[in-house]
Amino acid sequence: MERRLAAAMKRAEVEFGLPNSIEAMLPGPVAAERNAAAPLDEAAGIVRPYFRNFGFAPSRDLVGFCLQADPSLGRRLLIEEVNRLLDEVDHRKEFAPIDPIRRPWVLQPTSAPHRPRLLLLESEAIVGRQLASDGKPNEAARRLLRVLRINRKWTAGEPWFGDFAGDVNRRGVVIEELNRILRTGRIESALYDAIDREMEEQDRCQELFVRQYYIEMLKRLDDFEINPNRRQAWWLIGPLAANDRLLIVEWYARIMRCIPRPYAEVKDELEAADAELRAISNHRLGRFLHPDAMGVTSKSYRGDWLQAEARCLRIINAMAKSGRWEAELDTLGLPNEALVDPVNRQRLHVKKTPTGPIVYSVGLDRKDNGGTLEGNTIDGLDIGLGPVSAKGTKQTAK
Repeated sequence: MERRLAAAMKRAEVEFGLPNSIEAMLPGPVAAERNAAAPLDEAAGIVRPYFRNFGFAPSRDLVGFCLQADPSLGRRLLIEEVNRLLDEVDHRKEFAPIDPIRRPWVLQPTSAPHRPRLLLLESEAIVGRQLASDGKPNEAARRLLRVLRINRKWTAGEPWFGDFAGDVNRRGVVIEELNRILRTGRIESALYDAIDREMEEQDRCQELFVRQYYIEMLKRLDDFEINPNRRQAWWLIGPLAANDRLLIVEWYARIMRCIPRPYAEVKDELEAADAELRAISNHRLGRFLHPDAMGVTSKSYRGDWLQAEARCLRIINAMAKSGRWEAELDTLGLPNEALVDPVNRQRLHVKKTPTGPIVYSVGLDRKDNGGTLEGNTIDGLDIGLGPVSAKGTKQTAK
């Protein structure tokens, strides 16, 4: 069994081009003056006192801080310093951990010291929305694009802090705010080009998700070596531990092979893999032989949603830049790949409405639901961007 496990790990290493240890994936040291993580942590440290109870969501105090709600000179100077530091983060090319990463691995972005970073970036996104509402679309767009670039740089520099759903949601919120800005007025010409470049970068998210899954697989394997409860559980039946680890390697490999392929093509395959894990965990002998079966991450965290929204925004951005909201997709000057639905590899849809076009993908149910963008379940929903009502909710086709 150990030989089978070693062979499976070697196949994964060759197939995905990544090393078989977290230590080997850690970056080398980066000088503080070149490391974008240094000014990011400094900025987060400045605003940390304004996190209400240091919770998981930005407080009104912090958003007010960023919006310069306090007229005091001291507060204004702090705000200027935070903006200067975030510009420095945006400017620097390298990103590496400030402190050495050691076992046991702490791989969640909500763990200290990373929670302040998250809350700062989420607050910056809220500030961008408020600036747009205050009639400052250029400043809002610049701030939102900076959030996306910093988030992308951080995630690429520290992929072991991956948070699949959270990462996609954070980027999606900013994309929707940019959609709002583009539909409510003109912005500087250079900002249209900057939005197009950033959406092209966001479109490459699937490559990063492969690395995040791979690192999560390595962490779960490492748990067998360093987790006292795990070692105790396998004390009498040690040889069977390799069988459990083999299941993890093979399952993750199946999921990672699916990531580059369109969701419509792999949906049934992903659901079958998920059903196998549930069947193992629900079977008495299966739970005994494979106690980690349901500890494996959900197969539903994919980049299709983010890719679809990024491509939809590129289309909306091109329409807004040219002022041609009724334009056909082929006349917008975008590369063909930007017009392709990542879910089914067909052409993205545009539905005209009295208040503007809805640009959308068929969604994860693989059906064209006529541009329906809001609902309680994935079934019946498309993925895309449409006009925004006065109340701030997305309008959908009737």
